[in-house]
Amino acid sequence: MNRFLCLLVDCLDQGLGCSHFHQLKRDELFLYLRAFYTKEELACFFYPILGGDMNFKDFVLANYKQVKDVKDFAEKAHLSLSTFNRRFRENFNASAHQWLVSKKVESVRWDILMSNLTFSEIADKYNFSSPNYLATFCRQHYGMSPHEMRVQGRQSSGEQDV
Repeated sequence: MNRFLCLLVDCLDQGLGCSHFHQLKRDELFLYLRAFYTKEELACFFYPILGGDMNFKDFVLANYKQVKDVKDFAEKAHLSLSTFNRRFRENFNASAHQWLVSKKVESVRWDILMSNLTFSEIADKYNFSSPNYLATFCRQHYGMSPHEMRVQGRQSSGEQDV
């Protein structure tokens, strides 16, 4: 891409500026963009100028599992933290932090009740520093430890505790 742009600038500096040249270079640029960049990379690159054309809610829902916090989310959206938080509140009627925590709460619960992952694996998956912090998180949000949640979930579904 850098070579393409340097050659383009050199040609324009030399006075090559007919409409046929511009059309060929535009087509060449689109070819390079399609060949060397994913749709997601292109969406992120063009997001600042397309802003209104991309649905903010769709962006959030498509990317919230890949971010660790609101700051990381704002960077991924190529927005300042304050702009991201404002747009988030406008679209979801909640702060981005509260919303991310609620999604984490739901996902952790799902993995404890529905998966066969160990508590250490769940702690790693959700970036808890240790299984003890996972237990603290569960007590805070559910009033019981992950083990108690899993036992209760199995008893509710008729399974035996292993």
